[in-house]
Amino acid sequence: MMSEDLAALAEQYKIVVRDLMKVYKTGSQEVIALRGMDFEVEPGEFLSIVGPSGSGKTTLLRLIGALDKPTAGIVIFEGANIVSLTEEQSIDYRRKRVGFVWQSGNLIPGMTALENVMLPMRLAGQSKNEARKFAEHLLTTLDLADRMSHKPHQLSGGENQRVAICVALANRPDLLLADEITGELDTETAHLV
Repeated sequence: MMSEDLAALAEQYKIVVRDLMKVYKTGSQEVIALRGMDFEVEPGEFLSIVGPSGSGKTTLLRLIGALDKPTAGIVIFEGANIVSLTEEQSIDYRRKRVGFVWQSGNLIPGMTALENVMLPMRLAGQSKNEARKFAEHLLTTLDLADRMSHKPHQLSGGENQRVAICVALANRPDLLLADEITGELDTETAHLV
């Protein structure tokens, strides 16, 4: 149940984060990754989170993307508290609403660039033809038209990163979460992205 103040914020903003906390336990050790984080994101807004390694940036993305549950606090996306989603609802949210770009790329090694980009669309129920057409469009847009049939180990770090960006955009997500999205890219390509 949301308070009236929180409900009003949820109507105004795309994302509302309140009192977000994440504690990781390793044996008897506790590591506080996030403590009491609050912020809002307006529709269409680009928000960059900066900080040193280990400051909780990736943890925050995992919480907003419903890949993990917070120890405390809430994350509201388009009026819905995603913290309270069931596992099945979380999978559906990630599959249909969120695109992820991770530092490591997370491409499937045995699949070509084209197949990697088509995969999320096929999982969401798009026809093979529709998925192929849009995947080719994305890869061409990021200057990878001649690399579509290459597997990740045949691509440079920057090319893998661009394929990962295409994968994240494949289902036309409402929300794009990116962890150092341009880290592997040269200045010109970073600007294109």
